[in-house]
Amino acid sequence: MQNNDFIDENLDNAGSASDNNTVHKNLDLDVVLAEITAFAENMHTKNQHKKKICLRCMMIIPLVFMVLMFTMDTAKVVYLLLWVISLFIFCAYLIIIDYIDDKLARKLNDLNIEIQEKQADASITDSIKAFLSEVQL
Repeated sequence: MQNNDFIDENLDNAGSASDNNTVHKNLDLDVVLAEITAFAENMHTKNQHKKKICLRCMMIIPLVFMVLMFTMDTAKVVYLLLWVISLFIFCAYLIIIDYIDDKLARKLNDLNIEIQEKQADASITDSIKAFLSEVQL
């Protein structure tokens, strides 16, 4: 009789230890998820700032080339070419920044969905364990 009580007590302690590990893992997961989300938000704000600066440069630098083109008596084709090339460079930079920002948002969304699925699986597993422990009584 004492052996059965001892085994039941050890099983209860093992169950509570696994529950503590599960809680500890959930807390760690929440901390990591919060850090990843903060990093993504920080990157998004930096990307927004880069876009604003690029749009300002996209207005100012071609305007400077245009003014130089009309004020200088030298080859106007060179300034026109620099003007067009600068616009292409700024557009490519904006596309790259937006691509990086979109990719980061998608990965964060996929991570959130994956974590929610794992938490749902863990809660289902916990429900099954609770049901089985009730049935065994």
